[in-house]
Amino acid sequence: MKLPAAFTVLVLAMLSCSPKYETMVVKEYQERKITNASLVIAPIASITVDYIGSVKDEFGEGNQEDLIKKHFKSALLQGLRENSLFSSVAFDNFSGQPATADRSFATTDAYGVNVNLPSDSATIRFTSSTPDVILFIQDLWIGKTSVQENGPGWGRDEDGTTTLAMNGEGYAAGSLAYREITSSTSGFQPPVFTPPPNNPPMFYYSPPKTPYLRYQCVFAYWDNRLHRVIAYGKIFAKSRLDSYGLGMVNIARMANWNDIDYQLVRALLGQTPFDKY
Repeated sequence: MKLPAAFTVLVLAMLSCSPKYETMVVKEYQERKITNASLVIAPIASITVDYIGSVKDEFGEGNQEDLIKKHFKSALLQGLRENSLFSSVAFDNFSGQPATADRSFATTDAYGVNVNLPSDSATIRFTSSTPDVILFIQDLWIGKTSVQENGPGWGRDEDGTTTLAMNGEGYAAGSLAYREITSSTSGFQPPVFTPPPNNPPMFYYSPPKTPYLRYQCVFAYWDNRLHRVIAYGKIFAKSRLDSYGLGMVNIARMANWNDIDYQLVRALLGQTPFDKY
């Protein structure tokens, strides 16, 4: 029996890990739906692929890093085209290098978001079009990460080892439910819990880490007609990996890639004026 499309989407959402993201919509664009605007995704200058393992079964033969980047761009295009109110979505190159500057935006945490955006009121032109809206995606990291979960209070040794204090003294229960360990350098790791001074733990125990496949990036939508930011944010999309073989290798299957692709698109659209749903 063929399931209704809406039911299929609901099941996928229930099976998917919830993405961690924060999207801030500028006041002038809140509570609005913007239809029939053209979107161009600006060239992604910084893409780090930190993935150990074969992707041959998922993406075919070829250079692993190139295959992963190609998949990301293809999934992003398809997801935005099918789930947004944009009249068109495409990648394109600048027709000339625009003047840009780093801009810092506040979020609900202490880190904020830094995005390199146009610095003047000039309309940005691309080789094939002059779009209404531009999506800037930066500091993109694709790879495997390990997460320490379910601890009453996590700390980190001087050598970087994430640990759990077993004596309990000086560690408030629930002070930090977990922290994520990743090789990403974009600076979005949660704060590290450390014990109070003069109360060192008696000993440490390092429990197993949970492996995930992950996308991480910052983004901003730019109004190319009014020359201002529409929305901005940061995304952590992840899918738990299973272990295979005698060596218990953590391999990302196609279901894992589809999972984080779905999370990425929902995070990019969910609170913006461009979401179809």
